[in-house]
Amino acid sequence: MKLDFKFLNQINNDGSSLLIGTDEVGRGPLVGPVVSASVSLIGKNKISMKDSLKELESLVPNLTDSKKLSSEDRKFILDNLGIHYSKLRPGNVYQIDQINKNFSFCISKVGHKVIDRINILQASLKSMRDSIKPILNLNPDHSGIILIDGNKFINLKDNNFQEIPIIKGDSKSYLIGLASIIAKEYRDNLMKNYGKKYPGYGFETNSGYPTAKHKEALRVQGITPWHRKTFKGVRELFQSDI
Repeated sequence: MKLDFKFLNQINNDGSSLLIGTDEVGRGPLVGPVVSASVSLIGKNKISMKDSLKELESLVPNLTDSKKLSSEDRKFILDNLGIHYSKLRPGNVYQIDQINKNFSFCISKVGHKVIDRINILQASLKSMRDSIKPILNLNPDHSGIILIDGNKFINLKDNNFQEIPIIKGDSKSYLIGLASIIAKEYRDNLMKNYGKKYPGYGFETNSGYPTAKHKEALRVQGITPWHRKTFKGVRELFQSDI
């Protein structure tokens, strides 16, 4: 049984509660944005919310950490839920109609320039906050719990919501796991588009991580406009050009 059911029992049973799972991808790459997704569950009461979770569980029984799934498996899950990752826009809230209207999600991205300015940890926390705020804006009178992948609080500064960091949460929570998959496929697709504009780095297969091919391309071709200039392996090249 996933932790979502456990924490659902801790929220108010007044029909104005939300259970939200959030995760980010893209902390390790040398190029591109960090991307987050948040998946929310709302219901009239705990019984209806539990029924919704069970429906998600039956529809996608292997929902887990995106890194444990192949790209084909992740795409199959999103297709099964009617989520078209290539058409998503940051800041928009989408309903997952294939389950029921109790589920919605939002993505956000924080670009390389902001990452360089505030560091990757703060950019990751900001991206998770940015993916949650549009959901809360649509439900201003609600309260509830936010399940966060990792060991950090995102510091949303909303007294109506309790933040609960969960180490390896994308394997322990359906909502965090689904958020992880959405964010991963969105970012990977973004990197494929980067690869079309700047071939040779292997962005379409390495998603910007420092693979041997990526490092060699950096050495031969130099940095692209999307590289993170404060990251080791990039900053040395950037500084040598100054």
